[in-house]
Amino acid sequence: MKHTIILIVMFFALGLCNISYGQSTTTHMKVVQFKKGTQGASYQDAVIRGERMVYVLGARKGQTMIVKVWAKEKNVVFQIRHRKTKKYLPDTEPGKGARTWTGALPYSGNYEVIVGGTRGNASYNISFTIM
Repeated sequence: MKHTIILIVMFFALGLCNISYGQSTTTHMKVVQFKKGTQGASYQDAVIRGERMVYVLGARKGQTMIVKVWAKEKNVVFQIRHRKTKKYLPDTEPGKGARTWTGALPYSGNYEVIVGGTRGNASYNISFTIM
């Protein structure tokens, strides 16, 4: 009986630790696929508070990429980073609040477009173009 009470107290204490230190961020991933013969793709999606959606797309150095995200409540932003080097593209670093980005890509390979809400749940549309 004494061991049972100790175990219950330990589980309760561990539960309080998880609450007091916050929740971990949930990340979902989608691979962006362009239809044959097109240069772009669009998605309608949503993230709930604390979640992120990561879109992965491949491109070559020197290609121009355009990313646009829009939400009715203007509560969605993104970051773009090269998957291998983990370097963020200019003006898309965390904290910059990017909603549109256009530029020449510095590396070949896969890029991650990381979308998150700025407050509460967020429904949004996002478009990708690579030329």
